Amino acid sequence: MDDEAIGFGIEEITNYKIVNGKIVFGKDDVKRVSLNPKKEKVSKPKKKTSVKKRKVKEEDEVDEETLKSQKKQKMAEISSDISLDDMIAWKGMHIPHLLLMGLQKNGMTSPTPIQSLTLPSAIRDHLNILGAAPTGSGKTLAFSLPILTSLILDNFDCQDNLYALIITPTRELAKQITQHIENVSNHIPLKISTIVGGLAPQKQERELKKKPHIIVATPGRLWDLWKTGSEHLTNCGKHLRYLVVDEADRMIEAAHFDDLNKILDQLAADQAQGNFRQTFVYSATLTVVHKGPQRYVKKKGGRTVDGKIQEILDRLNIKKKPKIVDLTAGEKEEIKPENLLEAKIYCSSLEDKDVALFVFLQSYAGRSLIFVNSKDAVRRLRSILDLLKCPPLLLHADMHQRQRLKHLEKFSSTENAILLATDVAARGLDIENVQHVIHYNVPRTAETYIHRSGRTARANKSGISILLVTHDDMRKYKNILMTLKKDDLNDFPLDLGHLKVAKERVNLARQIDVEQHRVRKTNVTNRWFEQAAEEAGIILDERQIVDEGIDAADFKRRNQYLKKELNELLKQPLTRISTKYPDLIVKKQNDTDNAVKLAKERAIKKK
Repeated sequence: MDDEAIGFGIEEITNYKIVNGKIVFGKDDVKRVSLNPKKEKVSKPKKKTSVKKRKVKEEDEVDEETLKSQKKQKMAEISSDISLDDMIAWKGMHIPHLLLMGLQKNGMTSPTPIQSLTLPSAIRDHLNILGAAPTGSGKTLAFSLPILTSLILDNFDCQDNLYALIITPTRELAKQITQHIENVSNHIPLKISTIVGGLAPQKQERELKKKPHIIVATPGRLWDLWKTGSEHLTNCGKHLRYLVVDEADRMIEAAHFDDLNKILDQLAADQAQGNFRQTFVYSATLTVVHKGPQRYVKKKGGRTVDGKIQEILDRLNIKKKPKIVDLTAGEKEEIKPENLLEAKIYCSSLEDKDVALFVFLQSYAGRSLIFVNSKDAVRRLRSILDLLKCPPLLLHADMHQRQRLKHLEKFSSTENAILLATDVAARGLDIENVQHVIHYNVPRTAETYIHRSGRTARANKSGISILLVTHDDMRKYKNILMTLKKDDLNDFPLDLGHLKVAKERVNLARQIDVEQHRVRKTNVTNRWFEQAAEEAGIILDERQIVDEGIDAADFKRRNQYLKKELNELLKQPLTRISTKYPDLIVKKQNDTDNAVKLAKERAIKKK
């Protein structure tokens, strides 16, 4: 296939050439470059007749201009036989050769729907973009490819100013976005830094001194460094070319992120007159409006999708009409990935939730991500699962960043691993091969349910999302169904025999956990009293020590006896491990999906 047939629009936007297998940026007008370097005729560079030698003050000292030149010319080696024939699907996306090679290397031979609909408008037409698409649909590259393309066009010459700022709600998502950008930009001299909490501020200040082209940050730490007067951040609004707010609906709504508001105010105040800035806003739930508290609905008259979008536009100071791409419009069924099964397990009590969770984990192989609504729930459930020999990895906001990343890495690399997390893991995280998402606590909003469920069934793989619902959860459950325009979720069948056997084991684990927690709590209280008395120079009376009738020796003997009894029961397999879900749930899901597709086809025919 020849170059002219492929097209790609490279002649419009490419400003580099390949010389002796290396990429070199040109300083002249834009020239067309062959998509196949093997076919390209390379003329031998003319030798310069005279070169002025620079004076070096010291042998090991390199002047700043030389360093800049070295960084600009630092390119990856490219094999002479590379072919982009399999990248035909990217025709018309206006992506440069350098980035196409990065995409090809990562197996991304065709754009996703959200990328196809937004990239031409962002790159060719320089429009602001508001994008709503299902989880796992490629939103990260939809906003990062235009930034990288623009940097290539500008020869990476941004005069040490910050070129693009990407703001995300969580540390893990920031790290993930950075990794995705680095994966496709290995052929260009990109400088990118991640600024998040949980790491030493001094180290991140050193990162900023390197003057990165792109910063991916969480609002809190970014504002902390901004306040300290970091040179790279101060007045960056005057030169900033791109602003990206990922998962914008979560960060902007209800003033959850006060630091983000301060950053946006500062950017708006500093923006130089005539400096055009593109803004990209993406989320899976950008056009989802959940039913709020009754007092809010009565007072404000409820919310609409248009009102929600206008609120975001106003807050981000987007005055020029943006292009809005909504792949979740119409039936809310489209918000979920195609290969996602959805189901519920009704439980009569919290105890039954523990039993149902244990039976599911014992019955189905694969990585399981369990979501809870609070850190207290993480503590309680972790203790019980540990006792039941199903040790989970943890992820919540109070953990140090290194520990959080370590747990995510271990979860990603271990088969049949269990990750117990709060909603800090609900948005954006792209963890490969998560087979099960289990909502131990029903999420508070439909948006959270969508984002949690989107951690599985990614990249055209199948997965299942299961809600554990008690009578106390019914109000939240019905609100979620109402927002998503669903009548109900299918029931996930669990074997009654397995439930009966599992109940004895779970009750023993719960009993051990309750007693251990009571002893730990008592010991903490007594230590606090003793320390306070010592600092005040007071001698405590034994009657002032908290005593709940716990004898240490008796507790130890009883605890050992219960653990031994539980371990004996756990030696007997509860059920055979399976990777297939019950045919009933699959059939019901297929029937539901077919009904939705049929309804859409009929609606299209009527139009």
